[in-house]
Amino acid sequence: MSIESDIRKEQKAKLRLMSPKEKCSYIWAYYKFHILISLFILLFLFTTIRDIHRNSRPHFIDVLLVNASPGFQPEDDMEGDYAAWAGVDTDAFQISIDASIQFDRDGDGINPLTLGAAQKFLAVYAAGDVDAMLAPEAVIENYLKAGIFTDPTTVLTEAQINDLTEKGCELYIRKQSELINEEEEEMPAEDREVCIGIKINSSSYLSENGVFPSSGDILEPPVIFTFSPGSDSFDNAVSFLEMIIS
Repeated sequence: MSIESDIRKEQKAKLRLMSPKEKCSYIWAYYKFHILISLFILLFLFTTIRDIHRNSRPHFIDVLLVNASPGFQPEDDMEGDYAAWAGVDTDAFQISIDASIQFDRDGDGINPLTLGAAQKFLAVYAAGDVDAMLAPEAVIENYLKAGIFTDPTTVLTEAQINDLTEKGCELYIRKQSELINEEEEEMPAEDREVCIGIKINSSSYLSENGVFPSSGDILEPPVIFTFSPGSDSFDNAVSFLEMIIS
């Protein structure tokens, strides 16, 4: 008989004479490392399977919040608020609201500190991972020629536009020449006006939830809501817009 077998028999004999509490203490003392490793593996498997399941859900909407208030976390309330507003089953669909992109609030250009933000900003648009965006006017102005805006008047009905204007919103208009990259396109013969977004001057929802800096319901500065040309969820983006200006 091996020494290992003798040790096992001795341990079993000790365990039979112990109370349940003593057995737990004994097992924990001798097998603590093995138990912790097993728990870690189970936790890792659980979170991996859960994340795979969550990420496999089709996207209902992808929203980008640029220069949101520092520390604002959309997953805390905003995603849940939108799910309730639009009646979204979050077990079946994924709502993604990204507030991680921050540009220089004082300057009007790209600096080394915001280079990563600029790269991510263009990457998510290139990948088609944006349905709608909320951003200060300065950010919109920097990307007029990027081809990332859809005319809201082609998405919204006349009744919806009237409702927005009654609530203090404005159509954000720019000249067509401002949107054209002169190195790639010819300047238009007629420099017509083009709507590229909805200017939101005040919003009780955005203010009360601390989404953007504000004074009372007045946003400081105002933000522009835009539709992405790569979106296949315009109706969902419209319902998001309706929620934040309701």
